[in-house]
Amino acid sequence: MVHKFYHQCVVVDNSVLIKGFIVEEYSQIVYELLDMNLKREVTLLAPTILIYEFFNIISRAYQSFDGIGYAYEKLKNLNLSLIDPSDEILMYASDYLFKNKKISYYDAVYHSLAKEMNATFLTADKKYYDQMKKEGNVEWLGNLAKNSKKK
Repeated sequence: MVHKFYHQCVVVDNSVLIKGFIVEEYSQIVYELLDMNLKREVTLLAPTILIYEFFNIISRAYQSFDGIGYAYEKLKNLNLSLIDPSDEILMYASDYLFKNKKISYYDAVYHSLAKEMNATFLTADKKYYDQMKKEGNVEWLGNLAKNSKKK
């Protein structure tokens, strides 16, 4: 059901992106999404903090300079649009945090970027999704798997 995002902007967090590098539940959906991005059928965005989160996980998973270098080259070739958060995005994130003390500021920045860009924030973090879906502009990766099984 990844095609629901056809010709749309989607903000992905590290919980989604990492599934394109480490085989986990829902990795197949992420492969489809990354392929659509390369074909310019969808535009994938993320705040620049994704790089730090990504390499925090990859460096532990690959545990070699060659592996990390491979992941870096693969990441560069994805044509993921990395965006420095604006003042407005940072303020939206603070607002989300004030509304729900159980979320992280990092996640709120991704969500705020989606709001600012009139996009959908796609996360594999079910807990975040459940807490913040009422705010709009957010989708749980697992819902895409559920929808594709219904067909």
